[in-house]
Amino acid sequence: MRTWNWEKTQDGLNQCRLVQQGTKSVILIDPLPRVELFKVHGSINRFTQASASRQIECDLWSSDVPQGLKRVIAVPGDQKYEQVVSMVDTSAKARQAENEAMAFAAIGYGFNDPHLDELMRGRAHSQDCPLLVLTLDLPDEKVNELRGLGKQVWILRAQKRSNGKVDESRTLVYPPGTDAPVILNERLWSCDCFAERILGG
Repeated sequence: MRTWNWEKTQDGLNQCRLVQQGTKSVILIDPLPRVELFKVHGSINRFTQASASRQIECDLWSSDVPQGLKRVIAVPGDQKYEQVVSMVDTSAKARQAENEAMAFAAIGYGFNDPHLDELMRGRAHSQDCPLLVLTLDLPDEKVNELRGLGKQVWILRAQKRSNGKVDESRTLVYPPGTDAPVILNERLWSCDCFAERILGG
């Protein structure tokens, strides 16, 4: 069982250094470069414990939730937006991270929730903040819309066959400033393949 503690996690991603200022020694805290992952819609292994008003994670409870715990997840459907809004802490932390981010990677996200991606789109458009999209499928109109956001938007999605079905073995890469996508005979649209081939592991 893991306790969800955002502040401790953030503290662990800071580096302290001692700096001499005149006759005094001052401790400065520098945030380390990092990737922050947010699953704002929640997860089947994350729960709220009402009695202690804290969030915990446990993979063993994914199919059978113990008494006194409530699953933290927004299920698809009309109520999804209201459910996400009720996850105030997670949503607030995600928004703060979006404001401070130097770049974005959207993995398997269809850009169908404006309340989640409005800030990301805005920063890609007005500040040329880099945006990388990795997805199995994304409609052409969404691809064109995202490509119009800025000069540093990259989209990688699986290629479609002539019958409209997705070919998971090939990737369409839409680099910035080009009209036509580049076709690659590998699964770079998949985050595990992308991490191994591009990020080195």
